[in-house]
Amino acid sequence: MINDIDIPQNNVQLSLFADDSAALKSGRSVKTLCKDVQAYLDRLVSFFDRWGFKLSADKTVAILFTRSKAVRSDDVKLSIKGKVIKVEEIVKFLGVTFDKNMTWNPYIQNIIDRCQKRINLLRVMAGASWGASKTTLLIAYKTLIRSVIDYGIVKPTIQPQNQQNQNWTSSRLKHYEYAVGR
Repeated sequence: MINDIDIPQNNVQLSLFADDSAALKSGRSVKTLCKDVQAYLDRLVSFFDRWGFKLSADKTVAILFTRSKAVRSDDVKLSIKGKVIKVEEIVKFLGVTFDKNMTWNPYIQNIIDRCQKRINLLRVMAGASWGASKTTLLIAYKTLIRSVIDYGIVKPTIQPQNQQNQNWTSSRLKHYEYAVGR
């Protein structure tokens, strides 16, 4: 079934993984972007109807990535079977949080928060007089913390240095220090 999905046209791209999908298009004209994405959404709805699946407008969101002040989210008009799709400023796709300005700040903050919770376990494991060996702590670090940090790691290589990136780096170093018992 999934191999039979309609191929996007007009430079619309489709990203699929399990039951998550995203239709993407870049360009300068919001009107043209919406027209092309809407045409593909209509084709997808027809495809899913043929296979007995329902594309949920309630679970579907749109996001417009731009730093332009002239372009507003209200300019995006997309729908599924006549039901308007919400336009959001922050969306999550496959565990990665995207914001409309592509700052990555919500994503980085989420990772820092998740790792902060896990660092407490490393603190307990690294007890001063009875703590686990460095090897065990390093394995725990890689399993509990580094795996979270590394998922979606493309971000730090493309974002200029800012306060959020400094927090990211500082947090990662602190976690590593606990893992090696410093």
